[in-house]
Amino acid sequence: MSTFESSLPNEVIFNIFGYLNSTDVFLSFINLNNRLNCLLEYYFNTVDLTKIWHKTFKCYINILLPTIGVWVKNLKLGGEQTYYQLDILSLCPNLQTVSIVKVRLNDIESHLELFQRLSELKLSLILPDDDDEYPQTSKEFRHINLCKYLFCRNSSLEKLELNWLFINKHIRPCKLQELIITLNYFSDLFILFNNLPNIRSIQVNFLNDDCHKSDIKHYVYKNLAKKIHHLTDFSLKSCHPFENDTFISNLIRHLPSGLKRLSLEISFRQRTNFIDGNYVKREFLSKFLQLNTLYYSVFVELDNHILVDEIVVSFSSDYWLKRNWLIECHYNENQKCFCLNSLPFSSSPLSGMSNGFLERKCNGRSVNINDPYFYQHIRVLNMYSPLSVPLFKLLNKTLKNVCVLNINRLEDDTDETNPWLHDDDNVNDNEYQFKTIQSLCFNSDAKLDENEWNIFRKRLLLSVPNVKILKINYQTILHLTNNFKDIRFYPIFKNIIELILFEINTKHLEHIFQYFTNIHYLTLIDLSLRTKSFKLDDILEIFRSITHLVYLDVPFDNENMYHTVESVQEKLNFYYHDFYIQFSKKNCYNYSNRQRIQLWK
Repeated sequence: MSTFESSLPNEVIFNIFGYLNSTDVFLSFINLNNRLNCLLEYYFNTVDLTKIWHKTFKCYINILLPTIGVWVKNLKLGGEQTYYQLDILSLCPNLQTVSIVKVRLNDIESHLELFQRLSELKLSLILPDDDDEYPQTSKEFRHINLCKYLFCRNSSLEKLELNWLFINKHIRPCKLQELIITLNYFSDLFILFNNLPNIRSIQVNFLNDDCHKSDIKHYVYKNLAKKIHHLTDFSLKSCHPFENDTFISNLIRHLPSGLKRLSLEISFRQRTNFIDGNYVKREFLSKFLQLNTLYYSVFVELDNHILVDEIVVSFSSDYWLKRNWLIECHYNENQKCFCLNSLPFSSSPLSGMSNGFLERKCNGRSVNINDPYFYQHIRVLNMYSPLSVPLFKLLNKTLKNVCVLNINRLEDDTDETNPWLHDDDNVNDNEYQFKTIQSLCFNSDAKLDENEWNIFRKRLLLSVPNVKILKINYQTILHLTNNFKDIRFYPIFKNIIELILFEINTKHLEHIFQYFTNIHYLTLIDLSLRTKSFKLDDILEIFRSITHLVYLDVPFDNENMYHTVESVQEKLNFYYHDFYIQFSKKNCYNYSNRQRIQLWK
């Protein structure tokens, strides 16, 4: 060991590692001396392969992991555009935690026994093709028995995050202490409660509103607090509005009194007592003497026949203020609902903004409700309705960390869009710039009509100068850029790393080649049979023309099924090496039912 090297603290050496890719770190420092080997063991304790090139992945398989696989304790795999990676699990015999994003259930079947031996597991499963709306009823979910392996006495799992689960008779009491799960039915939650004697934290997301059905009987609440007496953290979120508040009220009343954290993200189709702070305190919260953290997000579909001030006053007692539980309330005139949220906001997406947000009120005395501190956890903004110029400026000032902007179906509203028509000179003004936005998504059903919304969409795209991911209809781009004649868009397009385009034909590829010169990931989505599929020569032309491209997903003309994965790979490898190829009927965005091809370079 040289004098220079021995004088460097570990932090400096790790900083040096940070300037290199993992393969270079391994090849440059392995087996030089005992100290560096110890540092490498710590460095490779966690391996993240969620978004790496296929070439780098092969280096892990063939070079790194045969040597350092025993060091890997924490492993992250998968992603939106990730190829099959699960073979890597067999090279890491000492795994303790595994996270796999966007994986098919059939692919993990052979690894379920391995998952039993982990202490922590996160699985984000891709929905089966045969039943998108109710995946838990699909044959695939019924055939592969997750309960048998993950919810059993032999499982060592203490933490589990799972976005789908088919509850069956094989579920048994297990060692789980922390659980994040998505369920179809409310009755499944009580089956889980009966088999989680050690549970301390549970976050559950419901997909359907079935609480009005007869399967939720009063007896299911009996002795519930005793069954889950270790529970200190409970979070509930529902994707659909409740018809009434009976189920939620009964559930909260029967939770253990030792609860320390409670999170509710729920909505109702009619008036509910959950907008009355005095009722919520009296009927629920007062029984939880150790409760110190409350996140409250309630939406109630209700005509504006009561005042926001009346709701806020009910949350203004000393009980709320002494605990610093701040609640803001406003009325969303577009969705005709009252919105109540805890301050600071949680990390959940901020959705359905309307001008009522400008008039929101808070129960806290002398609280600056526009303080960016209250919105620092918001990363995603979902836009469904027109934004006025004042609301746009306010969001720009308060949402300092938002990085994803989703534009869904936008209704035409000339009252809101007219001010944008005469305000085109301030496009570079900071009040109109969302500089933190990294991803901008115009959903496929938000197609352009010839109305004033065109100018707002145009201004919106010009307001995100640092965007890296763009999802948009090709015809929308033509409208907004005046057929690519507006040069103000050129630097924005040049920054794009990932591009998802709807309804683009092979004859339009030259526009991608010319204006999106730095893209690494390209997905072309066909929404109708009129869209021409791509042939193998088109794919070769795309890779030849886009230098940095490492991933391609396109509708593929298999030329009467002449091509196989092997034949396509053989032809591509004549020009490029190390391609990974697969055919599918659905891409990672679940839009297409036609034959597709995915390629990783």
